[in-house]
Amino acid sequence: MKVSLPLPQYKDGRKRGLVFGNYELAEENKGKHSGVFSGKFTFAFRWNNATEKIENQTIDLVGNWKSYDGDLNLKTKLKNQ
Repeated sequence: MKVSLPLPQYKDGRKRGLVFGNYELAEENKGKHSGVFSGKFTFAFRWNNATEKIENQTIDLVGNWKSYDGDLNLKTKLKNQ
């Protein structure tokens, strides 16, 4: 699977970077409790110049989940740490 994300906004810092955008994640249409997550994301990270690698990365997904049958519509906020 190949994923391509357009980056409409990017804020560069010396050691900290932020990426903003929109997302849509679709579940398999299997049952009442399956649907589509959609909304805005923020990806934050620190750049280590010595190792030239990303460190301390987090992603926030804020938006809605809507079931395929249209009966359920929930606000969502997901964050990894």
